[in-house]
Amino acid sequence: MATTKTNTTEALQTIYARFTRAWGKCKNPDLDGENPHFRNKYATLKETLRVVREACKAEGLAYVQEFNYDPEEMTRAHLRSYVTNEAGDILDLSVFPVQYVPNSQQFGSALTYTKRQQAQTDWGITGEPDDDAEAIAKAKPQAKPQAKPQPSSQPGKREKLLDRIAELQGQLANPELLNEMVHSMFGAGVADLTEEQLLETGKQLALMVKGQNREHK
Repeated sequence: MATTKTNTTEALQTIYARFTRAWGKCKNPDLDGENPHFRNKYATLKETLRVVREACKAEGLAYVQEFNYDPEEMTRAHLRSYVTNEAGDILDLSVFPVQYVPNSQQFGSALTYTKRQQAQTDWGITGEPDDDAEAIAKAKPQAKPQAKPQPSSQPGKREKLLDRIAELQGQLANPELLNEMVHSMFGAGVADLTEEQLLETGKQLALMVKGQNREHK
């Protein structure tokens, strides 16, 4: 397992800022692979890591997916992901379980699949085609059962998201990182974000707080 350097508050603020900028620059990978069973395209691990490394390079970061396991109980195998800089500062991102199977080839496939899903989750990118509109167009119209009208959105949802973001912001070593992250991601302020963007912002803040808490344990 990699050794996590003891980060000072200043170092943490620096790597948070670098990660935020890199995250905002990371683009969706090309769909360079094809599933022969379902005949659909997807982004391979190679292409996924290419766009991640390209975004990291501009900020002097390295993205690492570290495999860990218990030799006596392989069912506890997992991937720990983090970003690090040239000074050795580390910001933890996520931990994904890896499905263990005794066949080495099948295990390699499971590991590759987990790495791809973890990387795309960590960086907020997608490696699948956006074919929802096509599926809707091809679907045959069906009679809709009559139902009682429902409200278009949950009352107070936006306020709850804003409250949650404010709560997470208060847990950051440098609360001002929120503004930098939001502008880097969406080019707007928190008050101007949509509910979907607020939800994504909350997810990223939670990751940052989680990594910060691990560093200070």
